[in-house]
Amino acid sequence: MHFLRFQKSILISFILLLFTLVPTSLLSQGNLPNTPAGNRANEILILINSGDAEKTEKYVAENYAQSFKDAFPMDRHVGLFKMMNERHKTLELIKTNSSNDYDIDFLLHSNTSDEWVNVKLWVEEKDPYLISRMGVQPGSKPADWSDKTRESQDASRVANETKSKPYSQITKEELTKLLDDLINELVGKDEFSGTILVTKNGEQIYKNAVGYAHKGFKVPNKLDTKFNLGSMNKMFTGTAIMQLEQQGKLKLDDKVGKYLPDYPNKDVRDKVTIHHLLTHTSGMGQYWEEYFQSPKISEINSVADYDNLANKNPLQFEPGERFSYSNCGPLVLGLIIEKISGISYYDYVKKYIYDPAGMNNSDCYDISMIVDNLAVGYTKGNPMGRSYDAWHNNLFSHPAKGGPAGGGYSTVEDLLKFDIALRNNILLDTEHFKTMTTGKVERDEQTKYAYLFQEKFVNGHRIIGHSGGAGGINSHLAMYMDMGFTVAIMSNYDPPAAMNIAKKLEEWLTQN
Repeated sequence: MHFLRFQKSILISFILLLFTLVPTSLLSQGNLPNTPAGNRANEILILINSGDAEKTEKYVAENYAQSFKDAFPMDRHVGLFKMMNERHKTLELIKTNSSNDYDIDFLLHSNTSDEWVNVKLWVEEKDPYLISRMGVQPGSKPADWSDKTRESQDASRVANETKSKPYSQITKEELTKLLDDLINELVGKDEFSGTILVTKNGEQIYKNAVGYAHKGFKVPNKLDTKFNLGSMNKMFTGTAIMQLEQQGKLKLDDKVGKYLPDYPNKDVRDKVTIHHLLTHTSGMGQYWEEYFQSPKISEINSVADYDNLANKNPLQFEPGERFSYSNCGPLVLGLIIEKISGISYYDYVKKYIYDPAGMNNSDCYDISMIVDNLAVGYTKGNPMGRSYDAWHNNLFSHPAKGGPAGGGYSTVEDLLKFDIALRNNILLDTEHFKTMTTGKVERDEQTKYAYLFQEKFVNGHRIIGHSGGAGGINSHLAMYMDMGFTVAIMSNYDPPAAMNIAKKLEEWLTQN
């Protein structure tokens, strides 16, 4: 291994560095490989858990390759570590997904946030193996993971849960009181700004709008305020693909190359199927590094513009091998929709999804133009790692126009219309709606990923939908299929602003 060529003095300095970064109690307990990339990964995990900004800055200055170090200001590099520490406290290494001497992909878990984080980093192929790239994204619980603390966590959670009755025994007034108390608590702590709509069989049970769509001008949020969807756009992309499949214009096991013969990535063109793209099993990754380093981020306004950021990146694994959440896959699906339909992705979704469903306040709006009643997103830590004490708007950390993987806008009322159109076979027939929303690959013990929808079972009740989250964005649609409920929540705050409410509603609405 090249790592063995470290000189003795360098090894001694390296060991001393590790033990001066953080107390030994915070050192990683996992089994990262003894390779240049593996050892760098261990250092990164230690830094995240330390929460020490000064030592993090020193580490970045001394151990990042110059090109990576210069890609972003130092406060962004340091802010990534600060944001992760504030959100997750202590992260534990669970497994190494893939590894060789010079790059590694590994999975972390936090008992504090109960969230999963996937980290991939690359090092230079020469001593001292400086870090040349690093990516952080949400991860998924492995199917074979044994949670040593789950029993005690569950016992503690159950002991402290609200002693509420199942919905069949709760009046509309009682549910309203529960939600009002929760939302007032979150607003009091400045942890939620947005809109909430809960219905049963289309009948309104609860609605609320709190916080500001624009803080500077004190413009309040309203039920018809348009919020950024984040990744929820994927549901529209999935629906569009299934419409084309229903019409016999494509097959789910077709390769990308059948529709995009000139696609620049040969492996994607020849190996990846539409099924792989729909289920995040293609091996394609994210486009965050290219996205945020793009000097013309504000000029991204087409599916091709997005795809050009990442279409030459190598596959991370063989298609079909495993699930790995990807924002690149839906971009390719968007190109396929354009190729088959002969119109732009945006025009297709408007003509065949928004308009038939009556979603008059939904679109991938160009926010460089004037758009009525549009919420500004507010963040204290965007995906590039910049961390703030006060709210900052997210206008300069997102492109002007969203796409097939996310970034469009909608309202809670329009999301309800989307739900109704799906359940009433306005957008798809019964067979294709079922195919689209039936889980295909496991994400965790409750959740499977379907065709750009998630299928989840809570206390035996089936819930389908999707969420979206990024800096200043957190939205959620949950369709309770056997109970008739629809839950739509949209927020212009960082995650988990909307999810805090969604999780509580899952508990209250599904209690047996």
